[in-house]
Amino acid sequence: METRPLEAAEPFGVRIRRLRKRLGISPAELAARAGIPPSDLLRVERGEQRLGLDSLARLLAILGAPEGPRQGTATPGRPPRRVR
Repeated sequence: METRPLEAAEPFGVRIRRLRKRLGISPAELAARAGIPPSDLLRVERGEQRLGLDSLARLLAILGAPEGPRQGTATPGRPPRRVR
């Protein structure tokens, strides 16, 4: 199986869909496991909707995705860097 590094420019929804497909999980199954409506998950994958932090954390845990920088890791006195 070919693995591809996560690209900073890759839209969030595309990344979620790719991880879901890699695990062989249907949108309905992933939504049920994450506790969100399937229609919401599909809108997230299309970039039409954002998730709340709780739903996002559950989704990332299920997909085994890295959560990104943790709170408190920014340099004091400086805002976190934005990645484009």
